[in-house]
Amino acid sequence: MIPRITQTVDLSGMERFLGRLEDELAIAVEQAAGRVQEKAQLAAPRDTGALAASIFTHLYGSSKFAAAKAAAQARRPGGKFIDAPEPPSDPYEALIAAGMDYAYFVEFGRITQGKGDLGEGPAQFHGGALFMAGAREAARGILIDEIQDALRRARSR
Repeated sequence: MIPRITQTVDLSGMERFLGRLEDELAIAVEQAAGRVQEKAQLAAPRDTGALAASIFTHLYGSSKFAAAKAAAQARRPGGKFIDAPEPPSDPYEALIAAGMDYAYFVEFGRITQGKGDLGEGPAQFHGGALFMAGAREAARGILIDEIQDALRRARSR
């Protein structure tokens, strides 16, 4: 007769842990998005402050779009704002965007043609500020930090 070794693993707490983890990961995404939004707002160039105020976070089930639009338009009355984006499809997704219609040109730069009414003179490149790109670069590290915190919270609950 061959000796037999058996081991029983109790996974009864796994479902509860996974449920806590799902909740904590959704919180982590929300907190990371808020930190990335703040980073972009701090880096945005200032004139009237409308561009920085227009940066918003759109989450599953909630959006700061309307508040950002009102704040930006209060700083730049008549300024054009983008249309509301589609909401994220799950709680693990976030959209962070600058809502003023000119944000693209501030972010990536623009080219102007000389001076005068007819645009005489050499073209000039006005470099972009890359305020959103810088925040995007920081997003991965921010999200990793928040996920690590979420794992700690899920284990301790």
